[in-house]
Amino acid sequence: MKNRVIFVTGCDSGFGRHFAVKCVKEGIPIFAGCFTDEGCKNLENETRTFPGKLWTISLDVTNDESVKDAYNFVKKNIEPDQFLWAIVNNAGAATSFGPDEWVSIEQYKKAFDINTLGIIRCVHEPVINGNINTFTTTKNFRKELQPWGIKCILFEPGACNTNLVSDHERWCNLTELCWENLDDSLKLQYGAIYKQELIDYWCNILSTFASRINRVDYVVDAYFHAVTSKYPRPRYIIGIDANLLYIPLSFFPTRLQDWISSFFPGSLISTLPMALKLRKDDKSSLHKL
Repeated sequence: MKNRVIFVTGCDSGFGRHFAVKCVKEGIPIFAGCFTDEGCKNLENETRTFPGKLWTISLDVTNDESVKDAYNFVKKNIEPDQFLWAIVNNAGAATSFGPDEWVSIEQYKKAFDINTLGIIRCVHEPVINGNINTFTTTKNFRKELQPWGIKCILFEPGACNTNLVSDHERWCNLTELCWENLDDSLKLQYGAIYKQELIDYWCNILSTFASRINRVDYVVDAYFHAVTSKYPRPRYIIGIDANLLYIPLSFFPTRLQDWISSFFPGSLISTLPMALKLRKDDKSSLHKL
């Protein structure tokens, strides 16, 4: 694998960072895209003594020029006996947290720009120029690229305790941002108690569940298998919850899915939005009459 170079996005933390470290430790050359300079420096310091070669690149997957600059950096620094073997499209982000009507169109656009268009930007250049033998990503393209001999691999992990889940301050800030942008009538319909319980649910219930159910290593090992195996799977379903709950549930009738899902942790927030609570109280009063 020393002549096969891998390009990974989203290496500031989480799956991308752990995967880059594992590859460099195994002697595999890695181009690691990080959103922040701090992410680049931390990754360089951690892998300084490892046998594999690491190049860090400042990368914003929402910016066309940043992606082009990253690809040109790869072309410039790749050695004559090396070739781009895989792209691991790992970069992703959450831009909001709350019910649908709390989330603005701009926040939806930002999430789409990072999590969907970011992937497309990162594969256009190398695929168009035909310099990639095996292609690894998190979404799409498998059938379209198959005639070109390019493999597209889908990763579907369950809940894992990465920074995306465990950064409680960030989730509180995202929720508060959504809340502050609501008009007064919507705030009255939901109530501040509902907002606080939503925050408490994420910080306590979900992050605890994620930390106990799956290890980050499960996903990192799947990435590694995909880029080193002669016959990688087209789809990796990763984690206890994904294999024993979400995938089996997808075969059930929709109404049964909805009923079972009502018992999931996210559906067990005890506080109703204020408007629903008042409606429920009114119905209870009528029944008593």
